[in-house]
Amino acid sequence: MKSKRKILEYYLTALEEALRNDDHNQGFHVDGPDKFVQKEYIQDVDELLEEEGKYRRFFDLVGVYFDAKSHYATEINGKNIEAVKNEIEKQIFEIRSLENL
Repeated sequence: MKSKRKILEYYLTALEEALRNDDHNQGFHVDGPDKFVQKEYIQDVDELLEEEGKYRRFFDLVGVYFDAKSHYATEINGKNIEAVKNEIEKQIFEIRSLENL
């Protein structure tokens, strides 16, 4: 596995691309970040997402967000879905700053 820092950078880049394209719902399916990860990094990203690390809650929020978008939801736990997207984008910025990515 490549360095966790590098894999996190690949994941965040793929997530940003997925968020830019999250308005393309293909019949209860919106492509998440996994769709935008280069094939040679998929296994490494999957391993990173399975870890119980400091970004576990963030990864979980991303999963819930894309699941909700796929099902045409307008809210997640009573919060407007666009507000959740904004929170994810804010956390991406914070993670990039903390990790110097």
